[in-house]
This record gives sequence, structure tokens and C-alpha cells, in this order.
Amino acid sequence: MDKLQKDNYTALKKKLREKYDKDGISALSEREILTLIISYSEPVFADIFADKLLSAFGSLNAVCSAAPEKLTSAGGISQSTAALLKLIPVLASVSAEKLDNTSDINSPHLAKQFFTMLFSNSAREKFAVYAVTDKFSAVEQPRIIAEGTSVAVSCSVADIVSYALDSGAVRIFIAHCHPYGDSTPSSDDVHFTMEIVSALKKLGISVIDHIITGQNSAFSMRTQGYGNIFPEIAGYDS
Repeated sequence: MDKLQKDNYTALKKKLREKYDKDGISALSEREILTLIISYSEPVFADIFADKLLSAFGSLNAVCSAAPEKLTSAGGISQSTAALLKLIPVLASVSAEKLDNTSDINSPHLAKQFFTMLFSNSAREKFAVYAVTDKFSAVEQPRIIAEGTSVAVSCSVADIVSYALDSGAVRIFIAHCHPYGDSTPSSDDVHFTMEIVSALKKLGISVIDHIITGQNSAFSMRTQGYGNIFPEIAGYDS
């Protein structure tokens, strides 16, 4: 490895880090995210390793969910780098638990952060419900009430109503993930949300928001174009 080659990779790492610092994780592609992470363990060829891993596993989420021996075999990375990648979903899970235990989810930003971490290690679409008080404090842990395939999940209004009644909550969040796709809601997502809001309204339970997480982004239906679906909620600040 010559000095010019090393300098080029140092510059690449610096460029990606500055992009992340300035615009956040959503500004980076999966390839850029993986390249940046690997660059902290592999001084050169981080982009090549990232390409190999994404080619072998298909997505960043799948890479971080793969067994360490498969990562080293398919990607040519070191065991230390494989261990670093495996730490990501673990840290996300710990962060989600910490957020759940210490914070009131009283803004779309916090809601998107919370559910992004909750779904971070999922290779399948999942649907979650989270019961809170009128002060946005947790009534109980969020519950995954449905799990589907990598591209779809089936959940009924009855399942959500049953959970809401059992929890005794006056407000709930609903959320689901698109692990390999965009976070923008589909027409089915919009229609299903309307059905849930309507059913729970009759029972005196308010749906605060429907959060959808994707590969590199999260979407708040209340604050990103579908606010007319939801009841007014004081204290849920954008």
C-alpha cells in the first residue's frame, strides 16, 4: 500500500464523515454508510468491502444481521470489522430500550428515532403498537403485533383495538417498517391508518401518529402530509 493510496482512502473517510456531520444519516446511501463504518476498522479498501457485502447480502440491514463468519467469507473483511458490524444492531436495541425507559415520545423526531431503533435489526416487515399516557409516558413496552415477509406484513384493525383496550391507554402510536424499501406510505398504508384511527376514536383512544421506517429514513404520517387523518393532539410538537 503506497502513500497516495492511503491518502485517497483517508480523504474518502473524511468526505463521508463531513457529509454525515452536516446532513445526518439520511443524506448517506447504504453504500456510503457501510463504507464509513468499515473505514474505522479497515484503513483502506472500505468502499470495496462495502460493495462486496452489499452484493452478497443485499442491504445494510441484512449485512448487520448476518453471522460473523459469513461476513468475513463473503466480504473479505477482518474478524474485527465483522464484530464492529455486529455491534450496530445490539447498540441500536440498547438505545431503543434506554429511550423507552427514560423519554416521553412527544415529538415526531423522537417518534421516528424510537421506531427506527426498534426496527433496526429486522429483516422482515413488522407492525408495532406503543401505548402511552396523555403525557406521552409509556404505559407498557411497545408490542410487535404482526411480522411478515421482507416486503409485506398483514395486520388487522381488530388486533390493534384489542391491544389498545388491554393496555388501558388513552393514546397510542402505530408503526411499521419497510426494511428494504422507502419509508413513504403506500395507498394501503394510508387506508389502513384511517381505519385504525376511526375504530379507536369510537373507543375514546387517540392515535398520535403512524411512523414508517425505511432503509435510510423514517416518515411521520401526521406531520408529512396526512395530518387530516389524525385527531388533534396537544403537546405533540413538530
